[in-house]
Amino acid sequence: MKTDSHEKNFERFSQKRMAAHSRRRSLFAVAAVAPLVLGTISCLSSDLGASPSGKSSKPVVPIGGSAEDGFTNSLGMKLIPVKRTKVFFCIHTVRMKDYSVYAAEVSGVDDSWRDQVFYNKRVAVGDNHPVVGVNWNDAKAFCAWLSKKEGRIYRLPTDREWSIAVGLGSLEKVKRRTTPIMLSGKEKEVWSWGTKWPPPKGAGNFADTVCKQEYPNLTPIPDYTDGYATTAPVMSFKPNKYGLYDMGGNVQQWCEDRFTPDKPDRVERGGHYGLGGKGGGDFISSRRDHHPPGVRGAYTGFRVVVEAP
Repeated sequence: MKTDSHEKNFERFSQKRMAAHSRRRSLFAVAAVAPLVLGTISCLSSDLGASPSGKSSKPVVPIGGSAEDGFTNSLGMKLIPVKRTKVFFCIHTVRMKDYSVYAAEVSGVDDSWRDQVFYNKRVAVGDNHPVVGVNWNDAKAFCAWLSKKEGRIYRLPTDREWSIAVGLGSLEKVKRRTTPIMLSGKEKEVWSWGTKWPPPKGAGNFADTVCKQEYPNLTPIPDYTDGYATTAPVMSFKPNKYGLYDMGGNVQQWCEDRFTPDKPDRVERGGHYGLGGKGGGDFISSRRDHHPPGVRGAYTGFRVVVEAP
């Protein structure tokens, strides 16, 4: 009887050891497979638009700068972090003097940006004025050139990143299949300067009394004066709460995204110097404009961001 009891105890002990060994083998298998699974998930996230460059979008500590304060690049463009994004935003749109360096170093750059016309009158020019008359493809080419020049990843902001940077991050309800057209104009009482219409003095460069003098057929914002008929030098007006200038007015800005999945048109954000009217609907921060990637406009420029290498 004792022998039978010992044999049963030994059998139970052996079964427990085999079960424990099996569990350890399973854990080792999971540990081996986990990096592959995580890598696959990372690739899928990139395909869904987490990072247009196709690389991880981790917070970057730039050369010659800090993750808190940002950095100034070789062209003198200041880039700063924006909360709830994983990129550094340039505080201003690309200037004529920035684009001129690119045009001088790269052959075949279309030179219509040098002399833009808005309703038969020349758009203001100057080193610190925003470059206009560049299409989406031009803007992408500039980013590719600057990326190679500096060894960082420069690109256009995504529509979502731009929304966060203008103050709509917690207001726009974005899901996996949400597209810019679904969000355009939905948040109706948020402007780049705040939540009240009309804009206060110094809110930005829009169609004002000075613009009306140059362009009699345009309808300005009633009793609003910013002092510029067309473009103003970048950073002429107050920055927003994130430290970014001209997130409303001066020039519209290209974004990475398509406006709709089935058409090539790319998103433009921010309004421009010729935008006017008595109501505030055309000025709301959620408004998206869009044009084909090959279209150049006298009121369209772009802003760059930097992501992790």
